[in-house]
Amino acid sequence: LFGRGSQPVADPAAYPPLEELLKALDQVFESAASRALTLADDEMDRRLPEDAPVARIFPTVGDALTGIVLHTCYHSGQIALLRRAQGMPSGIGR
Repeated sequence: LFGRGSQPVADPAAYPPLEELLKALDQVFESAASRALTLADDEMDRRLPEDAPVARIFPTVGDALTGIVLHTCYHSGQIALLRRAQGMPSGIGR
């Protein structure tokens, strides 16, 4: 439903409920954070395969993890801005 090349549809019934999506997102973040905390310095410094799509920008595992955090923050800011433009609370902080 959400992969590259997928096409959004106007019918909300075509998608899982928001609560289900948020739960899945929380599980992914929790799993990734738990795994990241177990990585030793040499694992964080391990280079990604050259053919990995993000390897040019984030060449190591540690760089990629940092990129994930920055990417999430970037989109959170976009969502907050769009919400504010619609007269809604940003959903972030106050």
